[in-house]
Amino acid sequence: MKLGLGLNIKTSGGTPFSIDSLSGLSLWLKFNTGQTTPDIDTDGDTDIKWSDSSGNNNHATQSTDAVQGSFDAGSWSSADNSDFLNLTSNITLTDDFTIFIVFVFEGTNDTFIGSSTGDFMRFGHGNVATTYKSKFSGGLSTITMTAPTTEKALFKIERNATDKLEIKQNSTTTLVTNAALNASNFVFNKIPAGSFGLSNDFLSELVIFDRILTASEIANVEADILDRTSLTAD
Repeated sequence: MKLGLGLNIKTSGGTPFSIDSLSGLSLWLKFNTGQTTPDIDTDGDTDIKWSDSSGNNNHATQSTDAVQGSFDAGSWSSADNSDFLNLTSNITLTDDFTIFIVFVFEGTNDTFIGSSTGDFMRFGHGNVATTYKSKFSGGLSTITMTAPTTEKALFKIERNATDKLEIKQNSTTTLVTNAALNASNFVFNKIPAGSFGLSNDFLSELVIFDRILTASEIANVEADILDRTSLTAD
């Protein structure tokens, strides 16, 4: 059954709510909009494209056959640890940000978004099921969190100007509150990145704002994502 969170608001000023109506939207890889697309790099092969629904045209693409992964049931899946998608432009978040991300966990490897050589946010499952790790330019911060209780989980990651972090899982469970980080910028260009790919896991949706959202905005975004991705309870 659907996760009963009481969040089915989805209106703004009496009109239907849309994530792209909110200010500060940097990236929106929307569930069930990724596709196989003909020949991005003109080499004659079919390629992968996940269009950015934010209006910023920061699309996630992959034209190298060996690391493409695939779209299955609306989500992007990697065949092994080397698969990743490239963003058209780097995203640099300074101070405040709010990120919503839906993973379907099936493998045992780490999952992270960011840069294989720079900043990234890493989620653990399987062998590292109780650890959330975030690497910023100032070094590595390791934060213990509760492992996902369902295969599919919605995470909200929020950081304010004083480098305090809050992570929530499936909207209702606070994993970390006021955890100090050690850098003010977060830059990434790959989803996921490097050799810590999804590995048989699935990325269903990713939404990034370069500001802290209000409580009502968060409720609307989460309700919209939960409805679209059919997030289920245990």
